[in-house]
Amino acid sequence: MIIAITSKGEGLNSVADHHFGRAEGFTFYNTESDTIEFVSNLSNKNASQGAGTQSAAIMAHYKVKAVVSGSFGPKAEQSLSAQNIKMWTFKGELTIQDIIEQIKAGKIGDIE
Repeated sequence: MIIAITSKGEGLNSVADHHFGRAEGFTFYNTESDTIEFVSNLSNKNASQGAGTQSAAIMAHYKVKAVVSGSFGPKAEQSLSAQNIKMWTFKGELTIQDIIEQIKAGKIGDIE
């Protein structure tokens, strides 16, 4: 399963971003291979409009099953729901590593 985590930078020590559509990038966590890949979202971060729906299109392209972010805008929620992509939220200042550990521990999301 591929899970996208909104990120303010590359790597496990990067801080998770509280915004979905305008996140700096996405860290894709593959639960089967226990690997990560960072993809920049700067074109959407700086978009004048449509950042949420354009970011949702990236999720579909990478075959993401769930997204972890601090929040989701209404258009992003609609686009992700239409693609059957789960939306999981977090609170506080967490690193990508923290989020992955919470996913593994079952504290964020519901891995099937």
